[in-house]
Amino acid sequence: SRLSVKIFSTLRNLRFVFTYSIKWNLKLQAPNEPKDVDYGLLIEEEEWEIIYVYLSRYLEVLNDIIKVNDIKVGKLVQFLVGLSQSFSRYYNRVRIIRDAPHLWKTVQARLNLLSVIRSVLEHGLYLLNVPCLGHM
Repeated sequence: SRLSVKIFSTLRNLRFVFTYSIKWNLKLQAPNEPKDVDYGLLIEEEEWEIIYVYLSRYLEVLNDIIKVNDIKVGKLVQFLVGLSQSFSRYYNRVRIIRDAPHLWKTVQARLNLLSVIRSVLEHGLYLLNVPCLGHM
């Protein structure tokens, strides 16, 4: 289905980025303490779209889909697919991992952003009773 292909592709790409960061021994771990991360370094249009259109609205979407005797599963699916599509555009355009020491703070902010994206996608799939890649 459209949901599983897009979201699983996104989760696979997220796993690749985290594995790559470990392989290159960047000493970057996600998530870090928010106080240690400079999110002001996230300047790409897609980063802010993901943050403001999706991540900052996730709890609002959850509250909206669960009304008394009216659970709107389709709205959650639409939200997760939209987040996956936004991440896909970002992933295809922006080099997330950079091997230049002066860019490590930016890479750290990006890895933290990706960690939140992964958490939201995994939680959404859990609510839909769809197993994640690591649990299949």
